[in-house]
Amino acid sequence: NDAVQASSHMEKVGFMRGFNYLQENNIDVLSFTTDRHVSIKKEMATNHPDVSHYFDVWHFAK
Repeated sequence: NDAVQASSHMEKVGFMRGFNYLQENNIDVLSFTTDRHVSIKKEMATNHPDVSHYFDVWHFAK
């Protein structure tokens, strides 16, 4: 089932699917830029500490 139960969870699920797709296709990810979504920040720090995680500047100016 591809359904996501809560919209707040949708962003993390989308990130994980996209990131996994890149890894499954042997694409080396050196850096990744996202908004400041807390669960994505935690996912990056916990499971991808070797990837530089940057925040989209547009979200800082908003």
